[in-house]
Amino acid sequence: LYVCNVDEDSAKNGNEYSKTDDGIKTKADSLANGNRVNEEICEEGMVLLKNEDKALPLAKSAKVSVFGMNSVNLVYGGSGSAAKKGTNTVDLYQSLTDAGLEYNPTLKDFYEKKTSSGKGRPASPSMGDILTGFATGELPLSEYSGSISSLSSGYSDAALMVVSRIGGEAYDLPTQSINTEGRKDSTEHYLELDDNEKALLQALCAEDSPFSKVILVINSGTTIELGFLQDEATYHNKLKAAIYMGLPGEVGTGALGKILTGEVNPSGRTVDTCARDFTKIPSSENFGTNGGKGNSYFLSGTEQNAHFVDYEEGIYVGYRYYDKVNRKVRYPFGYGLSYSNFSFSKMSLEGPDGTKVD
Repeated sequence: LYVCNVDEDSAKNGNEYSKTDDGIKTKADSLANGNRVNEEICEEGMVLLKNEDKALPLAKSAKVSVFGMNSVNLVYGGSGSAAKKGTNTVDLYQSLTDAGLEYNPTLKDFYEKKTSSGKGRPASPSMGDILTGFATGELPLSEYSGSISSLSSGYSDAALMVVSRIGGEAYDLPTQSINTEGRKDSTEHYLELDDNEKALLQALCAEDSPFSKVILVINSGTTIELGFLQDEATYHNKLKAAIYMGLPGEVGTGALGKILTGEVNPSGRTVDTCARDFTKIPSSENFGTNGGKGNSYFLSGTEQNAHFVDYEEGIYVGYRYYDKVNRKVRYPFGYGLSYSNFSFSKMSLEGPDGTKVD
């Protein structure tokens, strides 16, 4: 983000730059500044998708329970060269603590032990996974030790549920998911809630759940199906808020806690269309077959596996399709809420000659 010229002395010792107008002189200065920019980008880029009954912001003294296996294993960047490389990562729990929130240590310990025993999402996908499917890593409810109420004792001001999806270069997202037992589910694709996530969310929102509000945190570099955010009957009107945090980088997760407590007023907007059902989009007809219709080519007379998609729908990709058929989406391009309230009163204009126009 900053270009620094290296002077002769810097070149000799290898750790000092020419001082810039921003006061950056050393590598440590540059790293600290980069971290600040990383967090500021996330403060301005995370999107508040839903906030019913002023569920957010939370009080800084709130005691919250964080659910989801990926809460202890966030996706910080894409796969391949976009993956996080640093070691000074700000995780979700540090973000909550720094913002003044108290998280449930029992749940965190529970997920960390499950992770160390081999549970959770696979670390790095490959191109072949688009054919074989990929696991979200979420646990079935049968693996939770005790009821939702017993696991949340003393930390029931709000429940945060983390949903993570990974993607990156040379990796198209799978049209099928893999369940916890390792079986491919042809009825589920990777960008919708899987059965375990649905069951957990329903348990958190059940009438006998100790939580009056559940906040969904979407940790993904791409949009996922979000039609369920309107399914109030299934979730007993408890699924109050949703934040799209994206992939925050090494320290950007620090912005999440600030947004949850209102220290930062969310101002991000969606940069894509959030669909209700991806299978209703024309491009899904050809996507992910790799070797089927429109996904192979011939090189020197030999058929090759191309890993590409034939866009038979022509120009009606993404928003053009929705505009053309006037099909409703869950969140359109450019959508985003904030904690600000806006009101307009009757206004009038007065011309140079004193004439008023209402």
